[in-house]
Amino acid sequence: MPTAEDLPEMIDLVRRTEPGPFGPRTIGLGTCLGIRRERPFLHTMAADAPANHLVTSLGFVRRKEHRTVSLRAPVSPAPSPRS
Repeated sequence: MPTAEDLPEMIDLVRRTEPGPFGPRTIGLGTCLGIRRERPFLHTMAADAPANHLVTSLGFVRRKEHRTVSLRAPVSPAPSPRS
């Protein structure tokens, strides 16, 4: 199970492979083993040709494509100073 001690290596791997959204607090979202019904699966971005080539060379087969949307909470404006 990954811990905070593993974070530097995880961030380095994400930086090199660019699998999609991942930040320093991502591991706090919980465990993600990439296993569904005892069938391993990987997620890659459709435009990430090197990652797609790698996973197909490992024997994985593309099954589905999903549209993803990244959302960010709006930043609250700074309070105005009182005169």
